[in-house]
Amino acid sequence: MARPVPVSNTAVNRSIDLVCTIEKMGSPRRWRPLFIAFISIISMKKERGTLLTVWIILMILSNLFAIVSYLLFGSFYASFYQTPYLNVILLVPIGLINVLLAYLLWKWKVWGFYGLVVISMITFVLNLNVGINFFHALSGFVGIAITYLIIRRKWKYFN
Repeated sequence: MARPVPVSNTAVNRSIDLVCTIEKMGSPRRWRPLFIAFISIISMKKERGTLLTVWIILMILSNLFAIVSYLLFGSFYASFYQTPYLNVILLVPIGLINVLLAYLLWKWKVWGFYGLVVISMITFVLNLNVGINFFHALSGFVGIAITYLIIRRKWKYFN
């Protein structure tokens, strides 16, 4: 069963005006619901919502914190996990890419989400390479699952 499309009263009034104009031009009455549906879809307003807004801001801030953390304490992480310093520093560009992808989610770009999935897979492999436990490394996919659950109802707004 299809969900009703949320539209403002202004959009409905414009749709009705357009339909009345088209009917005066001689178009069949049976097209009226089609015109109303079409115009209401065109005039839909994208609303991010509080949860998605907070989640994207949290994604950006946590990745910025991780970047600073890797830069300031990278040698500590390398010695703690007994891995080369380069493995830890490789996480810095991944954090920068995550910030960019979260921004793309903010701008309603669907490939921002797909990019986050790919980066999560790469980070999973890097975390295993660094020496992080398999289950701890696997927990990196929880963020992707939460992101999907938040944006799935708004998926139609992404392009």
